[in-house]
Amino acid sequence: MVIKRKAAATTAARAPARSRTKLDKKEADEDAAMDHEEEEEVEETEELSEEEIRAKQAQQEKQLEKETAAKREKELKSMYVDELKKLVESKSLQTGKRDDMIKSVLKAEAKERAQHREHEAAIRSAVTKKKEELEHLPVPELKRLCAQKDIKGNLSKGERVETLLKLWVEDDGIKKAQIQQAREQREAELLDMDKQALRKICEKSGIEVILRDVMVDRIVMHESEKGKFLKPASNLEQDLADSTPKLAPNLPKTDLVGALLKRQMEANEKSEKEAEEATKLAQKVKELNKKSLDELKKMLKKRKVEVQNEKKDEIVKALINADIAEEAAASIKSKLTSMSPEGLAKLAAARGLSTGKSKNTMVEAILAHEAEVQTQLKAFEAKRFLVAANEKQGLQKKTSAQLKEMCTEKGIAAGVANEDRINRLVETAIQNGDLDTSTAKMLRNERKQSLDSMDKAALVQICESFGIDTLVKEVMVERILSHEAEIGEPLPKKARKQHE
Repeated sequence: MVIKRKAAATTAARAPARSRTKLDKKEADEDAAMDHEEEEEVEETEELSEEEIRAKQAQQEKQLEKETAAKREKELKSMYVDELKKLVESKSLQTGKRDDMIKSVLKAEAKERAQHREHEAAIRSAVTKKKEELEHLPVPELKRLCAQKDIKGNLSKGERVETLLKLWVEDDGIKKAQIQQAREQREAELLDMDKQALRKICEKSGIEVILRDVMVDRIVMHESEKGKFLKPASNLEQDLADSTPKLAPNLPKTDLVGALLKRQMEANEKSEKEAEEATKLAQKVKELNKKSLDELKKMLKKRKVEVQNEKKDEIVKALINADIAEEAAASIKSKLTSMSPEGLAKLAAARGLSTGKSKNTMVEAILAHEAEVQTQLKAFEAKRFLVAANEKQGLQKKTSAQLKEMCTEKGIAAGVANEDRINRLVETAIQNGDLDTSTAKMLRNERKQSLDSMDKAALVQICESFGIDTLVKEVMVERILSHEAEIGEPLPKKARKQHE
């Protein structure tokens, strides 16, 4: 844009002084001539924004294309029909009426020119981008790059940039940049798709996207969140005790002596009951000890009780524990049966069990759940026994002074013998729950190893049952890009095909 501007005249301000003498008149004429020169037009170019420049260039290209198409149309109209048909066939177009052939040729050539402009624009963009990257590098980095390319001499920054850019072009840098740009565009396009759309592309191309390690990790994570590897908690007896209504003693509030006497009576009754149970237990132990080892083994088999060590003492202990467990189960069942349907439904719901069934069904479901918890608890404790054994082995490697210091830190009586110190440290770790954490870790690792040994179909089935998503979007995108690169099909073209 040209702006006309007239310089400010200074003759008027000097006129009275210059009119006094001929010399002044001569100077006045010279000044007038200079003023006349300053009145010449001054051209100034208005600065445009990048957006305005692009819009202007687009308008110019559009106008040029319009003029080129009009000129080409005249040329085609002046051609003989035979020449026009040959041209149409050379462009793999369909022959037909003259006007139709001209239109098809004009359309095809317009498309070719547009592609050529896009190609040139891509080249300019790639070169410009690379030049800007080099210009933004510090001089030491440019020197290092020049040294790698064996570019020698005391060059300025601009010279180094130009030399590196030239070598980059010669090394097919433009094509490589275009391939990288196409890959980035395709990657962005794939990332915008949802997982199921990506999965369809992978399945059509025969790309494996369900990963074993991903499924295993997600199954273990899901089960960890559900508390599968933690120590099972059995709180049914406590819940039953909390749900049993407690009758308040029929005593006036002021009768403190009566209340104390009642509590004493209850404590005595409890002591008597415990003493009676202890007597019964001792009698059972005595009767079992009278039996032979073979008889005890038959009893174990009949009651489906397992022991690790088949010594007589261990078998007797296992049978006694089985009796205690059966009596406890019978007591719990009796309490559950005496509860109202509402109370049972509350207990069932707290354990994630169905509540819309009959009273007997809910009782059986709660008992089955409790039996499963007890089984899991035994398995956990058996695993914790191994952890405790490993802990003991680790402590046995420590010196007497180290063991004593550890006992002191945990507030445990140190004693004298190392074996006592080790046993106390392990017992304390069990009571504090420190070994529970190690046990959970061991169970989690064993579960992971078990899942690793399964085939993919089984893992997929587990994931589906848990509602676990087995697809990883980033993995699918990366594998699609790698596949498209391997088959050698241009990425932009491939991208367009997938969208059609």
